[in-house]
Amino acid sequence: MGRSTKITLAIAAGIIGLIVLPFALTGLDLAHFAFWAPKYEDAKREVFEETQSYQHGMWRDLRNLKMDYKRAEPGSPERRVIKGTILHRVAPVDREDIPSDLLVFIKQLEDQ
Repeated sequence: MGRSTKITLAIAAGIIGLIVLPFALTGLDLAHFAFWAPKYEDAKREVFEETQSYQHGMWRDLRNLKMDYKRAEPGSPERRVIKGTILHRVAPVDREDIPSDLLVFIKQLEDQ
C-alpha cells in the first residue's frame, strides 16, 4: 500500500469519525438521561408532595370524598369505591400529618 493510499484512508476515516462522533455522543447523552431522569423526577415529586399547597389540596379532596361517602347509600357499590379511594390516598401518608377530623373518619372506615 502506497503512502498516498494510506493518507487517503486516514482522511476518509477522520471524516467518517467526525460524522459518527456526534451520533455516538447523542447516544451516550440519551443513556445518561434514561438513567438519571427517573431519579430526578422522583426527587422533584417528593419535594412537591411536602409542599403546603399539595397537603391542603389533598385534605380538601379527602373532605369532598368524605361528603360523597356520607351522601351515598349504605352498602352501595359507589360507597365501596369511595371508601377504597379514600383509604388508597391516605395509605402512604404519616398518620400524624392527617387532620384530626379526617383521622377519626379514616379510622371509622378502616374498622368497617
